[in-house]
Amino acid sequence: MSLSEREERLLTQMERELRAEDPRFTARMDDSISRRRRRRRIRSGAIVITAGLILILLSVWHNTIWPGTLGILTMLAGAGWATGPLFPRPAAGRGRRGHPGPT
Repeated sequence: MSLSEREERLLTQMERELRAEDPRFTARMDDSISRRRRRRRIRSGAIVITAGLILILLSVWHNTIWPGTLGILTMLAGAGWATGPLFPRPAAGRGRRGHPGPT
């Protein structure tokens, strides 16, 4: 369910007021969210890397190359996921969370 334009403006205004009123609180909340996301991404990346390693071991065990190739690609994807950016870059003309910027 998406927000109406009025609700988005109201939410943006409330966020701006909160940031202006207590910048230390909002900085701590942003850091907390960032740390949780980083841990979650590293954990899920490690699981994907482990799955890739298992594919490589299966490739060696069965003496075939395709599972090993898939395992290497899986490990690279897991490493890319774990070390990638936390927040995607907003599109041009968009605010921090993808909402239209202040007007």
